[in-house]
Amino acid sequence: MSENKDYYRVLEVVDDAEDIVIRGAYRALAQRYHPDKWSGDEELARTRMEHINEAYAILSDPISRQQYDSYRTQEHYEPDPYEKLEDSLPDDELDESWKVFCEYYPDLVNIYRQLQALSSNLAFTYKLTLLNSQALPQRLEIAQKLEKNYLEKYFGNQTALQLYAKDLLLHQRTKAVRELNRVLTILGNEVDPLVVVRKIEESFAEDFSEERTPKEKKRALKNQLIKDAIHFQEEHYRLLASQYVALVGGKLAFESREILFLWFFRRIEVTYHLSQHGQTLILDGLGFVEWLNRSDWLIELSRVGQSHWFDY
Repeated sequence: MSENKDYYRVLEVVDDAEDIVIRGAYRALAQRYHPDKWSGDEELARTRMEHINEAYAILSDPISRQQYDSYRTQEHYEPDPYEKLEDSLPDDELDESWKVFCEYYPDLVNIYRQLQALSSNLAFTYKLTLLNSQALPQRLEIAQKLEKNYLEKYFGNQTALQLYAKDLLLHQRTKAVRELNRVLTILGNEVDPLVVVRKIEESFAEDFSEERTPKEKKRALKNQLIKDAIHFQEEHYRLLASQYVALVGGKLAFESREILFLWFFRRIEVTYHLSQHGQTLILDGLGFVEWLNRSDWLIELSRVGQSHWFDY
């Protein structure tokens, strides 16, 4: 056993994968790299199988796995290490079964892609979990749980920072993701999210300022609104909020009213009237920021007439 090797990544699963998932990953990868089926480089397949066999020998034994887990460092995020050679992979029984699942439950395609955008190991774990459990009615809940565990493991228990990490992962901002993980490992879970996000945005300003697609520009504006949420009552913030809502197909109006508190003190309170898809939401500043956090994770399941988002 080597503490320097990440056996979970060798088997392309997440660290807390169940035993049945470990076994399923081994069977799938062993079949994939079998000499009779692999059409790519033979030496690559042989080397991969040596690593796969070694990883499975450790992770399939409860005592060896427990000893291995006690040695390895589990909080440090690293991107998936293996290049996925999809063009060279044969159709195996795993993929054929997954095709049947997706044929009858087409929303699985979007759910899988959502997880794959974060981590191919996370998506592979989801596929194996669902195929082994056949818990199709709970397919979204299983995806939510796996995603939540993944984000919480590396980026703490604050939802705002988990969503920020997710945004970085979706845009492949690897350096910023690593820094976010490093900072949270050192500072702990009680850190102020606005302080952390602002510092990372400043530290990686050049990475974030490179030319963006329209979708990336919308996301950058959303991130700016989340970062400056403390200014939600100010006019310049409301202007940016209106621009963002217009970009995503909605309309934003505001209502100001004077609030009396502590018997004689007065303050102005601004409410956000958000109109989208024929519905209007009346939100305070925190409610608007919560809507911003949720807006990107909506999954449209048009074929079955439903809408879901990955919600914690």
